[in-house]
Amino acid sequence: MCLNDCLLYRGERDEDETVCRICGASRWKLNKKGEEVEGISAKVLWYFPLIPRLRNLFNITQIAKDMTWHKTERQNDGKIRHSADSKTWKDVDQRWPEFATEARNLQLALSSDGFNHFHGPGSDHSTWTVLLLIYNLPPWLCMKRKYIILSMLIPGPNQPGNDIDVYLQPLIEVLQKLWHGKQVFDAFKKESFILRGILLWTISDYPALGNLSGNIIKGYNAFVVFVDDKTKSTRLANYKKTVVMRHCRWLPRNHPYRRQKSAFDNTVEKLSTHIPLTGEKVLERKKNECEALTVTLLIIPGKTKDREFVRVDMAEMEIRMELRQKNPGKKEKLPVASWNLLHKEKKMFSIGGDLMPDRKALPPSLFDVMIHLSVHLVREVELCGPVFLRWMYLFERYMKMFKGYVRNRAHPEGCIAEAYIAEEVVECLVNFEEPTIGLPDRDKNKENTDPYLVQQ
Repeated sequence: MCLNDCLLYRGERDEDETVCRICGASRWKLNKKGEEVEGISAKVLWYFPLIPRLRNLFNITQIAKDMTWHKTERQNDGKIRHSADSKTWKDVDQRWPEFATEARNLQLALSSDGFNHFHGPGSDHSTWTVLLLIYNLPPWLCMKRKYIILSMLIPGPNQPGNDIDVYLQPLIEVLQKLWHGKQVFDAFKKESFILRGILLWTISDYPALGNLSGNIIKGYNAFVVFVDDKTKSTRLANYKKTVVMRHCRWLPRNHPYRRQKSAFDNTVEKLSTHIPLTGEKVLERKKNECEALTVTLLIIPGKTKDREFVRVDMAEMEIRMELRQKNPGKKEKLPVASWNLLHKEKKMFSIGGDLMPDRKALPPSLFDVMIHLSVHLVREVELCGPVFLRWMYLFERYMKMFKGYVRNRAHPEGCIAEAYIAEEVVECLVNFEEPTIGLPDRDKNKENTDPYLVQQ
């Protein structure tokens, strides 16, 4: 692929090219003398074909049976236990009933995230993975490592950013073909059928959401769920960040907080909630929210949201005037606020004490878009199903496994690809071949008795 992420050298148009037709960069790697080494690509995208591995899964009897669990064994009592109980899944069944009639058709999710496989702070190398999940399986199997499919490795050292759509081209083409159907053999039912699949949603952290969806994730329009700028963002001029302070809209009309101007943003809240966009992006939220709240309550230097600039912004907003600095611009201890924990309270917090403060007792700088997203968590569960089937924690742990695959720091992506393929081959052999260790089966010994031993 192009060194500047312009295009992939694939297809009839670009397969035999040696120079990028967009930026003019050479396709080949340069040696120490600055000369091109023909045949050695400057940048390589590691792509792992999807269809053959799906066929392998259906060739295993038990897995082929589990692929229909969501329709044959799932409890349909109106409770949300699985992604099949979500509105998104039901909407797919209503829009494409012919797709829903075949229980073996795949409901997929895509997750993308980057990681630095070099241990230590001296490197900012970023390798990105693209993973696929299969939601046909029971909830206790969906997120197992065995059923998470690595689709591609995007090489570093820089993250793909908005050019990730260039890397995703091969996978998108395969997903389009899968939507129209591919012939697959079902080992459980002993028959061939046409397998189809659909991508329900993506799973990513908030920065990656902007790259995958093309939405703005910073500034006044950082909140992508709602139309236009109806989140009423506020810019803290001194802290130089945009925050969302209008949380009182979700309260009842007669709630006293709506009239407490000085406790929030010096505005009487008269608006109500607005109509959201259809669909939902699955986001990593709770981790960022808890981290921001923790560092603020514990007053961790360099990370806390309560800083001198925030106190100046609060004074300009004419809220909590008693907390403003006496001598702005000079180094002095900030007045104690309601969110500042005492030494005894910090100990309670560290051992799990319930010290969750009121929203009006926290600084405005805490309420960035990540905190605001927690307002919509219930609606997200209704749309997409249980959180544990969609959160980023599992994939972040999965990155740790990929880090362990790196043995050659000069070719980290190659090491990961080699180790992952070897693991898949071993898994395939375990599923299809007879065990080669342990005590032999007696019945088989009777059938395959050595003639020499019979003569004896």
